[in-house]
Amino acid sequence: MARQLPGGCYGGAMHRLVSPLLVIACACSGSQPKDPGQPATEAPPQAAAATVGGELAAESKTASTPPPARDLGTDSDFAALLRLARGLLRHGGGASGADCILGRRGDAFVLHAPLMPALDQLPEPPARLADRLERDRGPVAILSAWGVLAGGSSGDSSGGRQVAAAFTATPPQAPDQRLALLALTADGVFLRYGERQATTEDGPLRPDQVVSRLLTVESATGGVERALYVSADAAISVEVLDQLLYQLPAGRSVALSVLLPKGTELPGETPPPALQRCPDGLPELAADAAFGDLPREAVVAALAPLQQAAAACMAQARGAAAVGGRLSMALRVGPGGKVERGCLLGDAIGDARLGACVLDAATSLRFPAPEPSGSVDVHLPLSLEPEPHRRLRTRCD
Repeated sequence: MARQLPGGCYGGAMHRLVSPLLVIACACSGSQPKDPGQPATEAPPQAAAATVGGELAAESKTASTPPPARDLGTDSDFAALLRLARGLLRHGGGASGADCILGRRGDAFVLHAPLMPALDQLPEPPARLADRLERDRGPVAILSAWGVLAGGSSGDSSGGRQVAAAFTATPPQAPDQRLALLALTADGVFLRYGERQATTEDGPLRPDQVVSRLLTVESATGGVERALYVSADAAISVEVLDQLLYQLPAGRSVALSVLLPKGTELPGETPPPALQRCPDGLPELAADAAFGDLPREAVVAALAPLQQAAAACMAQARGAAAVGGRLSMALRVGPGGKVERGCLLGDAIGDARLGACVLDAATSLRFPAPEPSGSVDVHLPLSLEPEPHRRLRTRCD
């Protein structure tokens, strides 16, 4: 009789397919035929980390004209910085190898930061934020490429809040990441938070008072460091913005952002897709079913398209899922080489959209026809991690 391979690999040891984007490990079993009456055996999970996801967004990557230079004039303001960012994104120039936000070239400034906008089209910055912030000391939300961040508050993450859209890159941010918005206005700097009301002590402040106030608030709220999102009035000069950035604590996650019009409605959550789960494994084949055989090399080769597909899934992951984690899938390859059935054995990430995306890609794989003809089960542990995004230094010099 032909045999069923519960691990999709041979020789009793882990086999790993390594690529720059994804490490795929197959849980291997011994080479003896599987008794349909015995439970499936699972090798210890040893899937290595996978570098995936976190693409730098751009409004158009096919534009024929080159992106503009990243230089800003000596008298540039925050509105000019936003226009530069829009131009870079429009022409596919959002990527950057720099690890800092702003730098100088002679008397001019340079926007070095890689751009990772939350919106396809960045809006114009408000002319005067102070009036809005004086009237509203409530919690704020940040619309980022990692999803809507509300600083760990309960309830609706954005309803009724002032919202800022981040547009420079940050490491993956979980929805409960504590955050602070620093709004630089003609009247001074206002601090607003994701999970708490601000007070009169939170602005307007002189730029040299901001860090002291921020550290006081963090000390009073458990000592948790906050991710910082910096925005400004349209007419605030880049030089004044640079001075504020220079004073911020080193090692923080800092991004530039733009306040959205009051009352902006953020996209609602769509229902998660149905996800086929099988914590106990695939159902047993019928007693008279034929068990096929696939060489290890054939299994490895067939898994190759999953690398790019999983990377694309991670690039779309938002919220806590953007941090990545482990998935384990079971695939049943039929006599013709088509995946006839697939399900999620384990899911340490807990995001139905990401799980469904990767599982859909896996069930679309084509394998060679097993020889002898029959069915082959493949158990596939995956470890997914986002592409590394460094915390940017606020200044390049």
